[in-house]
Amino acid sequence: MVGGFAGVVVVFGLSSDDERFRKVRLKAATSLQRNWTSVVTTPLVAAFGALVAATLARATWIDGAAWVLELCVLLAAHGAVRLVVVLFELVKVVHNSDLATQRSSDTADTDDVLG
Repeated sequence: MVGGFAGVVVVFGLSSDDERFRKVRLKAATSLQRNWTSVVTTPLVAAFGALVAATLARATWIDGAAWVLELCVLLAAHGAVRLVVVLFELVKVVHNSDLATQRSSDTADTDDVLG
């Protein structure tokens, strides 16, 4: 679930042609790359780790399976929190872009008002 949502957030951030998104992508390229890669790969690693935990449980090594599963849940939770932070920052960029667009369209011509 986290991995699917991560894909949506990454596409949202990569596909925007807005000037502000372009500035963010250029200024924070390495940080964005690390964050986007992390929020996509972390849930995948957690899912495969859960398969390993299931295999260990099937092989009757319950203690090891429980440890691996707990690690996978923590890893998925970390990815989810990181994803929400990235989404929050992208929403701020969209909001600022919307405000700038609104301000530029709210300018009134004094001839229209007084005329």
